[in-house]
Amino acid sequence: MRWRDFVRPALAKAVRARLSVLEPNAMQCEALRPAMRGEARDLLLVAQTGSGKTLALLLPLLESVTRAVEQRPSAACTALLLAPSDVLVEQHAATARTLLAGLDPPVELDCDTGASLTGVGGLLEDASRVPSLLVATAAGARRRLEASGGAGREWAARLAAVAIDEADAVLCGRPHDTALRPDADALLDALPAGTQHLLATAFLTSEHEVALTRRFRRAVRVSEHSTAGQRGVMGRLVAEMPQLRAALLCEGAAAPEGSAEAVARFASGEARALVCTAAAARGLDFPRLRHVLLFDMPKDVAGFVHSAGRTARRGKEGLVTCLVESGAEVGRFRQLHALLPARALEFSAAPAS
Repeated sequence: MRWRDFVRPALAKAVRARLSVLEPNAMQCEALRPAMRGEARDLLLVAQTGSGKTLALLLPLLESVTRAVEQRPSAACTALLLAPSDVLVEQHAATARTLLAGLDPPVELDCDTGASLTGVGGLLEDASRVPSLLVATAAGARRRLEASGGAGREWAARLAAVAIDEADAVLCGRPHDTALRPDADALLDALPAGTQHLLATAFLTSEHEVALTRRFRRAVRVSEHSTAGQRGVMGRLVAEMPQLRAALLCEGAAAPEGSAEAVARFASGEARALVCTAAAARGLDFPRLRHVLLFDMPKDVAGFVHSAGRTARRGKEGLVTCLVESGAEVGRFRQLHALLPARALEFSAAPAS
């Protein structure tokens, strides 16, 4: 599939030329099919950081507003992109501006964090404007809805779609809450019936999934199918670092060696490292194992305990290193750690060098 199979040629060209993303990946194709106008179904997208989910959220909004501006400039629909922090709002707005630059007719975009309102020409003082696309925090969106003189109602009435990045952080409460936050419910209730909802997150607890699927009952759920990608990354790691003398173990995959052989090589000490998926290593016992390195942050406490539990067995000490990207993942890791049983492990954080 190509970008032009989903969006107008001008947008497809902008994605390729300005973002250097030549073709959509499998996850983006799976998400864009139900999200685009024609089907325009609600979407719940769960995919890792760096997988391209931002484009999967943004392109349906841009296609919707550019088509509306082109067909009826005086009565164009509006779209809303929500993010949990000012930094993410600015990042998403910058990406949108890059893709919209030079389009004819032009699409008006505002950026609202709740503390400041920014338009194409810089800082704005008027929250009653009705842009084609608003990128905002929840506080910024509420300010727009509450604008005086009926402008907020006018803006909301024209809203065709809302996309929410890091939907669990924007809409949900504590990790074990199975209901949306009251202010999030109020914001969603203020949107017109028929508004399309596009949700994305890199991490979803079972409780938050209950909360989101209860609210968005008709949403199509798309998850990143990462096993093949993980296998490729692990295979390259083993091939490019022969000094590791590593064995490769993948569940349900044709590894260069059989599973039993990989486990035997590592258990005997012939292989100094075992590169594997969490599912493949689950339940394995290596008494001499002293260090577990988690390349991806576990999705829940059970996943962390099973992976970390490969070391420090039978009263021995062990070290677990979890690579966590800055931003939302750090907060999620601290939430995850807080849910672990008391005295489960000592915790310290250090930046990667």
